[in-house]
Amino acid sequence: PPPPPAWLAGCGWSEGAAAGSKTNGRAPGQRRARGPSVSKSAEAAGEAGKRGGRCTGSALAAATSLLACSHPDSAARTVVFCGGPSVGGAGAIVDSDAGSTVRSHKELEAGSARATAAAEHYDALGRAAAARGHGVDVVAASLEEVGLYEMKALLGRTGGAALQGESFQDSHLLDSLRRLYARAPDGSVGMGFGAQFELTAGRDCEAIEHIGGGGGAAGEPEGLSVRECGGARSFAWAGGSLSPHTCVGLTLTPAKKGGGASVMPQHQLLQLSARYSTAGGRRVRRVTTLRLPRLTQSYDAKSLLPALDQQAVAALLVRQAVAKANSGASAPEMLRWIDRLLIKTMKTLCAYSKGDPGSVALPPAAGIVPGFVFHLRRSPVLRTSGASPDRTTFFRLLASTLDTFSSLLLVQPTLRGFRVGSGGSAPLPLEPTSVTPDRLLLLDSFTQLVVCKGGALALAARSPGSPPAEEVQQLTDAVAAEAAALGAARFPAPLLIECEQGSSKARYLAQKVNPDVPLSAFLQGLYRAIVE
Repeated sequence: PPPPPAWLAGCGWSEGAAAGSKTNGRAPGQRRARGPSVSKSAEAAGEAGKRGGRCTGSALAAATSLLACSHPDSAARTVVFCGGPSVGGAGAIVDSDAGSTVRSHKELEAGSARATAAAEHYDALGRAAAARGHGVDVVAASLEEVGLYEMKALLGRTGGAALQGESFQDSHLLDSLRRLYARAPDGSVGMGFGAQFELTAGRDCEAIEHIGGGGGAAGEPEGLSVRECGGARSFAWAGGSLSPHTCVGLTLTPAKKGGGASVMPQHQLLQLSARYSTAGGRRVRRVTTLRLPRLTQSYDAKSLLPALDQQAVAALLVRQAVAKANSGASAPEMLRWIDRLLIKTMKTLCAYSKGDPGSVALPPAAGIVPGFVFHLRRSPVLRTSGASPDRTTFFRLLASTLDTFSSLLLVQPTLRGFRVGSGGSAPLPLEPTSVTPDRLLLLDSFTQLVVCKGGALALAARSPGSPPAEEVQQLTDAVAAEAAALGAARFPAPLLIECEQGSSKARYLAQKVNPDVPLSAFLQGLYRAIVE
C-alpha cells in the first residue's frame, strides 16, 4: 500500500489498510442549501457541477477483503478517510449531480431505499470484519455528509471509532488520530483485537442486552452463546477491536418468578472477563468480579437508594436512549419514553402528598436524575432538529462508548466563571444570567471547550499596554491553559474555541445556556405529574 501521509506517520501508525477519498463538503451538523453549490475547485476529481467520483463502500469492501486474506487471524484495522459523500457503487448515498441533496432526518424517517441499501452493505462488511477480529475506523473531514449514518452498524460491530472535522488539517482531528493510534510501551499500537467477552452470573439471570461498547449493535451481543455449569450461567460474545477508551454497557434480565434456583443465595456474584490480542501478538485477559448483596423478592424500591449510583444510572439511560434510536424510534417517541420513565421512577422514589406539587421531596441519592434528563432531552444525542444525520450519528456513537463521567459531561456540560483578581473560579448554572460583561466563562461539553470573554473584558483587552489589558490577558492565558489541560487526555480530542461575548463564535455558548424551557419550569411540570 502507499505510504501514509506525513501528518499520520507522526502518529506512529503503520498497520492495517486505509480506504479514503478527496476533500469536499459541509460543516458537521450544518444544513446543505439546495442547488448546485459544489464547485469544481471543491471537487477537483469531478466535472463542474458534479461531485467527485467516490465509491467509499466499494473501497471499504476491497480493504476488508484484502485484510481478510493477508491477516486472517492477526491484528488488523481498516481506516476510512472520507472527504465527501459516496456517489457510486455499493454504499452510495447521493447522486453525482451537485444539485441533488443528501438525505435528511425527515427523509430517513419516511424511508429511504438508498440509505437502507447502503446501511445493509456496511452492516455486512462489519459482520465480516468482526468475525476476523478486525476493526474499522471512519475519519470524516468534509463540509458535506459522508454517510456516517449508514456506517453506524459497521462501527458498532467492529468496535471502531468515528472522528469528524471540517478539514483533515483540523488540530483536534489530528490530535484525536494521534491518541487513537498511540503506541503501547512495547512499541505496538495500543489497541486490542479479536476481543471475546464473557459474563458469568447466577442461573436466575435470564438474558443480557448489549447497550454500547465492546462490539455488536444494540440488542443481543454479536455471536452470543449461553452455557450453564452448576449454579452459574455464562454469556459469551465477540467484542471486535478495543481501544483504551472502550466502555461496555450491559443490562441483565432476571428470570421470571418460579424459574432459576429454588433457594436464592444471599449474595449475587458477577464476573466479567475480556480476552484480546495486542497488536504485538500478546494475549491478554482481564477479569472483574463483584459480590453484591441480594434483596428478597418482596422489597421496597426505596431500600435500593443507599446502593444506587445515580451517575451510572444517568450514563446507562443515555445508552438505552441511543439503543432505542438505533432500533428505529423517532425523536418524539424517545422523548415520550424518557418522560414516562422519569415520572414512573420519581413516583416510586420520592416522598410526596397526593395533589400537592410543593410537597415533592427528591431523595439525595437520586437528586441529579431529573436535571440530567432535562439536559438529555435537549442534547444532540436525542435532538435531531438543526443537525444532519451524520452529526446525530456521531454523537450517538460517542455516547454509547463513553465512560460514566464523560457521558454526563457530553449531555450536561459544565460552566465555570472567572473574574479578574478573584483568584479562582465558581461553578455556574447553564442559564443566560451566567453570561455577564465582567466574567470570563469556560464551557466544557466534552467535544468542545469554549473560552468566552465578557463584553467589558474584551473591551479592556483592546487597550494594549494598560494595566486592565494585562490583567485580562493573564486571566485569559490561565483559563486557556486550564482548558488545554482538561482536554489533554480526552478522546476524541475536543475543539478549543476562544470568543468574545456577542461575537459569531459565541453561539457555541449561547446554544447551551438558552434552553427552550427553563429547568425550573421542567421540574414544576415533573412535580405535577408525580402527585397526580
